[in-house]
Amino acid sequence: MRYTLVADGLADPSAHTTLPDAVEALRTLIAGLPLDPGQRRAYLFFLNGDVGVQRVADFVQRDGQFLLGILLGGRHDAVIISPG
Repeated sequence: MRYTLVADGLADPSAHTTLPDAVEALRTLIAGLPLDPGQRRAYLFFLNGDVGVQRVADFVQRDGQFLLGILLGGRHDAVIISPG
């Protein structure tokens, strides 16, 4: 199954052949954002390793997508991983 990572205003959409690839792309995106260090660590911890991929998979299975809200520079951005 393919997955799409959409991060409007933060990065161009990207397509991935596996969910772990999509989650790794999200981790890479987060690592490069000008976030508070504690905020960055929390996001990366949540998405780390097989447990992080399973968390995202659980959201995708239940909700049809994984939506992560990011507060950056006083504005809210949404990052979405979805099948397709």
